[in-house]
Amino acid sequence: MDSYLFAIMIEDFNREVIILRKILKKAYEVLRNNLIIIQPFIFYLLLISIFMGSVHNISAGIKPVLIVFLVSVFALSCAFLAGWLQLFQAALRNSFKEAPTQIEKVEMSFAILREFLPAVGRFFVPITVAVILYFVLFFGVLKLTVFLGLKYIGLSENLAPEKILAVFSDKAKVYAFVTSLTEADSEKLLRWDVFFLFMTGVFSYLTMFWFPAIMLNGENAFKALWSGLKATFSRPFTTLGIFSLYWVTNLTVSLLGSVFQSIFLVQILNLMLVVFITVYFIMVNFVYFEEYSGNNISGWTNIFR
Repeated sequence: MDSYLFAIMIEDFNREVIILRKILKKAYEVLRNNLIIIQPFIFYLLLISIFMGSVHNISAGIKPVLIVFLVSVFALSCAFLAGWLQLFQAALRNSFKEAPTQIEKVEMSFAILREFLPAVGRFFVPITVAVILYFVLFFGVLKLTVFLGLKYIGLSENLAPEKILAVFSDKAKVYAFVTSLTEADSEKLLRWDVFFLFMTGVFSYLTMFWFPAIMLNGENAFKALWSGLKATFSRPFTTLGIFSLYWVTNLTVSLLGSVFQSIFLVQILNLMLVVFITVYFIMVNFVYFEEYSGNNISGWTNIFR
């Protein structure tokens, strides 16, 4: 019986690998035909960088101005997400049209931009609620991480939070701080890092289809969270594959950027890669949710029912 279950799991795993390849391929094709999606994201990043740069010009004593500024940036970000994520839905919808010519593909690609502003009005409220709820849940995960970490890992005098925060913003101080730690403290710090990455990784994995559920199902933030969770566990091998590929790819690009950080051209290319990878894997999430979120007929969890 055990060998039979193992054989079923291997067969399901092979099937999930094939599905993962199809999802990655389709997402690439959809994005290749709709590269226009990347441009609003670049404009948004530039605008946010300008806004955040102006924070340094705001006096620390003028707190009401800072609050208004942060609320404005938050509202702008939610409005952008509401309109921008609609472009993924529109591009995915166009991919189901039968055999369009190259000219029709270009026309459809530019036409999806017209859906940006109407989507802001339609999805601004659910997106805003989802973003607020996301940060609330993430803060809860951080509190849980600290609680469990203090209980099972612990801290030492050298790893006091105030000491870590004092050197956090300066790379030279961070390096000096790390090299000054004892072997026991270094091991404890490593455990904290691994545990923190694990907890935040689990949270990111469980919420990876939350926003596609809002856009594709038209659900409110709470129903979309549940739909996203069901989509995550409907095909766990596939979703874990998507999640792992994103983080491995992102980590690889980040490491390359840190190795060649003194070369300006490499940094520009690295930034372009990060933007493309981010947009591509958002499209991957949309493709998966659209095609497989409700299909758990052949899922591996059925062998335990």
